[in-house]
Amino acid sequence: MANPENKILVHFGVKGMKWGVHRNRPSLPASQDSQRATEVRTKVKTGGTKALSNKELQDLITRMNLEQQFSRLNPSKLEKGTQIASRILGVGNTINQAIAFVNSPAGKAVKDAVLKKRG
Repeated sequence: MANPENKILVHFGVKGMKWGVHRNRPSLPASQDSQRATEVRTKVKTGGTKALSNKELQDLITRMNLEQQFSRLNPSKLEKGTQIASRILGVGNTINQAIAFVNSPAGKAVKDAVLKKRG
């Protein structure tokens, strides 16, 4: 029979490492179009759009539009979940609707019920 004092938990992780976070993950190299767009963006930050030629500005706008279209067509898992949850709950995402609910009789009833449970 094994001696229970000899049982040891061995951990092979890295101190301070977070679950699901990978270090030194090799990334794909950026395309030439992406590199050019990054260079033009830095040029805009330093000198404004007046520092760009028409061709550079047109290329940057085209690249930005393509990136926006791609992100719209391929939403992240979080965005998908948020959309599904809001459809299921029927919750609007405007502050005015939230204020209207708080000021409604139902909102006041919820507030009263919460305060009664607390105190």
